Amino acid sequence: MTRVAFLACHLSGSGHLARTLALARGVAAAGAQALVISGGRALPHLGAGGVALAQLPPVAVAGFDYARLLTAAGAPADAAFMAASRRARSASESCGRSTLMVSFSSFAVSAKGGV
Repeated sequence: MTRVAFLACHLSGSGHLARTLALARGVAAAGAQALVISGGRALPHLGAGGVALAQLPPVAVAGFDYARLLTAAGAPADAAFMAASRRARSASESCGRSTLMVSFSSFAVSAKGGV
């Protein structure tokens, strides 16, 4: 069976996660196994709709300050937080998926100086 993982990094809203969940539901409807990995705030009102949803330690931004990532508590995401988040992401990504699809904001990439 084809297994597809989707990584959504929604920093300031719900759009990336909503679109990623829609894509994952389409992949699941076509017979594949879909997993959505969320790197932003938990948004339970969207509903996973039958696909697996893994929540990483969430990060967000205040307004449009994409150079300053914040934890769920509103504190700056320091090096220790980001290291823990990378370990959680690695564990989620190592689940044996055939394909990894990534959805993130180009504003976040340009604010941090690249990927």
